[in-house]
Amino acid sequence: MGITPAKVDQNLRKKWDNECIPWSFLRSYIMKHRDTEQGQLVMALGIYGLVIFPKVLGHIEVGIIDFFEQVINKANLSPSILAETLRSLNYCRRKGEGRFVGCAHLLSIWIVSHFECKVDKFRKPFHPQIAPIREFCESEWPKNRTKEQWISRLRELKSVEVIWRAPWMLHHPVLYKCGNEPWVPLMGPWGAVSYAPIMVRRQFGSEQFVLMTHRLNTLEFTFGEPSFLKKIEEIAQAWKKTSRVDQGRYTDEVTTGYQIWHDQRVKDVVYPKEDALRGPVDPEPRDALLESELARKKSEAENASWKQRYEDLQKECEKMKREVSEQRKKVRKMEGKYESLNDKFSATTSELQREIQVRENRGNELQTHNDGLRRQVRFQQESIQLLRQEYEVLEGVMTTYQQEYERLKQQSTRIQE
Repeated sequence: MGITPAKVDQNLRKKWDNECIPWSFLRSYIMKHRDTEQGQLVMALGIYGLVIFPKVLGHIEVGIIDFFEQVINKANLSPSILAETLRSLNYCRRKGEGRFVGCAHLLSIWIVSHFECKVDKFRKPFHPQIAPIREFCESEWPKNRTKEQWISRLRELKSVEVIWRAPWMLHHPVLYKCGNEPWVPLMGPWGAVSYAPIMVRRQFGSEQFVLMTHRLNTLEFTFGEPSFLKKIEEIAQAWKKTSRVDQGRYTDEVTTGYQIWHDQRVKDVVYPKEDALRGPVDPEPRDALLESELARKKSEAENASWKQRYEDLQKECEKMKREVSEQRKKVRKMEGKYESLNDKFSATTSELQREIQVRENRGNELQTHNDGLRRQVRFQQESIQLLRQEYEVLEGVMTTYQQEYERLKQQSTRIQE
């Protein structure tokens, strides 16, 4: 990135057990090289060290520099972001206190978009050109809540209010374990943790069921602990043997067994101190009946909608049947007219042909008579010519009726199809 190792060593600072580089040093370098590629890379390093992987306020932990090189090589760091998020949340949950060490901005987007999402703009399906974070920033959201308001909101949150699946997530087979363990091991800059995607199937758009939770919490360690290198090697080997599961039909529902299991399981939850709340802590949801009633009404409304749609389709089908029946009657009527005209045309044609033959024979006989009868012969020949013209006119009329019959027949066939 253009910074010499000597400069880095000169500006290293020791913060507790962490070696760090002050942001002020990197900022001065960026200001001098703002128009160069090196300056842009250092700016990106600052974002990763201060926003995405923050650890010491105002400093970039040295381990992030090696980690950032993977970004330059186009590595996907999403698993690492998730790993440090889970590790920090696990720590705060177990201790009941502490500061979240992770990307608070992304965690905030996740919480608000799942629990507060009423914005259509931020709920578009997946497209290569969409940018969810940018659309999140451009959308209007509820005003910032205080700590007490968030505690109250999350305690009173109902399942039907949650947007379980982000609309831009594709519906495809999900990686659910690596190696022989029922989890996916994730490594971040400072440690590793187990992650079980199958526990959050609803976030992938699949039905949630009861799963095996044994040993799910046995993989979590910090780099530098005894035998951590051996554990890293085991994780690397596990990632060579991955397993995926098909998501099945799209739904955000849960099985009956899962609901019972979820209600009866022991929840290892540390509740906030009572003085941070306006009322006493109640480990059980006060509005469980209301949530059940909302879910029931939602189901009844959906069933009524589908029933109405079915009745409308039945009426439309009956209407189409009547139209087809009417068209069939018209076709049969036209067929009868065509047959009648065809018979009349055939009879007239035969009669005209006989008449022509008779007149031709008569003309031949008259030609043998005297000169006085020649005028009569010419008259008869002109009559024959008129009859031929009448025959041609009738033949044209017959052709027109035949074409109309074929058109009606084709129209009837399309309607029946």
